Amino acid sequence: MARATSYELHIEPLIRELDREHMLIQRPLLDLWNGNNVKDNATAILTLLENSDLTSIMPPMAYGGPWPEEWIALFRRWIAEGCPHLELGSATSYESVRSDDLVQLMATVVKPSSVYAVWPNRYHGPAVATGMPDVALYQELRDGPPPTIIDEGIGYFRFPTSVTRIRVLDATGLHDVAIASLTPAAFAQRLASGRRQTKPR
Repeated sequence: MARATSYELHIEPLIRELDREHMLIQRPLLDLWNGNNVKDNATAILTLLENSDLTSIMPPMAYGGPWPEEWIALFRRWIAEGCPHLELGSATSYESVRSDDLVQLMATVVKPSSVYAVWPNRYHGPAVATGMPDVALYQELRDGPPPTIIDEGIGYFRFPTSVTRIRVLDATGLHDVAIASLTPAAFAQRLASGRRQTKPR
């Protein structure tokens, strides 16, 4: 069975920062890293992607040129499937540690069932009522249970050392997570050990 598409897994990775900035110059209200914006404008975006006129293709030649056909086909499929997004996952707790600018976020995730995969990732969507998230906890329904992963719910992100807290969005809302500092040796030991962060719902 083919894996269902989602904006976060299949469309956002195709959109470079260059593409996003160029579009914001042309249309300031259309942020290509905002999945809701892309969904609302999906048909118009597809028309531009399919355009063969070199004077008005998207992205323009000066910005890398048009998408290959397989990317456009994936965008068409995403539209045909209803422009889906990943669901937000849940966790009972979060913990975050850093060494220099590398931050490890650990979520004790709560899965609806064993056939879900849950992981944190950078957030590029719109602000929520309580602020702008840095990271979102996503979940995806699979055809069968994913392989047992000792570090499920753990993500690694680069934040300047001046950042002392990160905001994590999940199904229950926005969580403010303090970042504890570790020595390089302690951080390396933590990376080597890994730990499973999953609880049944």
